[in-house]
Amino acid sequence: MDAPESPLVSVVIPLYNKAPYIERCLRSVYAQTFQDFEVIVVDDGSTDDGPEIAKRLLRPQDRLISQPNAGPGPARNTGIAAARGEYVTFLDADDEWDPDFINTTVLLLEEHPQAGLATCACRLIWGPSRSSTRLLFKDGRSIVFEDFYAACVACGDVICTSSTSIVRRAILERTGGFVSEKHGEDQELWARIARDAPVAYADRPLACYYQDAPCTLSREHHSVPPEPPIIVSARRWLGDGLVPTDKRASLRALCGLVLCHHARGLLLAGRRREAREAARTASREFRAPPTALLRLRWEITVPPWARRVEESARRRCRVRTRAHHMLERLRQGRPK
Repeated sequence: MDAPESPLVSVVIPLYNKAPYIERCLRSVYAQTFQDFEVIVVDDGSTDDGPEIAKRLLRPQDRLISQPNAGPGPARNTGIAAARGEYVTFLDADDEWDPDFINTTVLLLEEHPQAGLATCACRLIWGPSRSSTRLLFKDGRSIVFEDFYAACVACGDVICTSSTSIVRRAILERTGGFVSEKHGEDQELWARIARDAPVAYADRPLACYYQDAPCTLSREHHSVPPEPPIIVSARRWLGDGLVPTDKRASLRALCGLVLCHHARGLLLAGRRREAREAARTASREFRAPPTALLRLRWEITVPPWARRVEESARRRCRVRTRAHHMLERLRQGRPK
């Protein structure tokens, strides 16, 4: 019997205690306009019925792989090792894609063969009534960033997430997979790929990145490590001469920016002394963008009660501004 033809895309979904969300996730995958893909769900030691739900929904050509709990990075690496597609894309089990996600990102890689990674904009969702869309240009354009680090600094954050990126499998085999840390392991991989390959980007929100799941790692501030993996790796890359000369300054700036965001996580965890140390490292070693440093220093210096007063005043100001605009529309006879 002939071996089944390999799909073009492998979709890797790490699953750990996400039973309430895995059905939404998988249905968004199966609703894709591009259908030449396989799905690999890696059960990372779940203790709920998420694996049973996934098994019920998976097609015959898809796979459910179980392993002891090791974290999202090792779980994705298990999926990469089992992948048969030319391209590998990742989706967290509590997130979802728009129907055109795979089609758009695959076209990006095929139109730009020099790119090692493709990504897109996303909608950040914190709850039923709180969300935002992170766009770079707001005009739907596609672009290839030769210097991914500089693009992230200009945006104010790493523009890839673990649910918006697709990578050539050959690149993953050459550079290696995710590190084992449970926070920031995806940022480290994107930065590693971007050392030697451009990154293609579609300025269209084609994924929903949820922040409201109880076990979402971005909410687990108390388990934040002293330094993100990208910082540890960047020091080694810079010391070993692995970063092209024209990207060294932008990588340092990106590391400074990541450290500023990291310090905020430490503050939320009540680890103020570590947050101060992270801010010093961001300023002295990595030269973080001045605006990010100024805001961070204010947050570290000002007592929590003063920050709460400021945030309350900002909310009242936003409410007054919205009310003013509504009154103006009513006066001018326009609909709300």
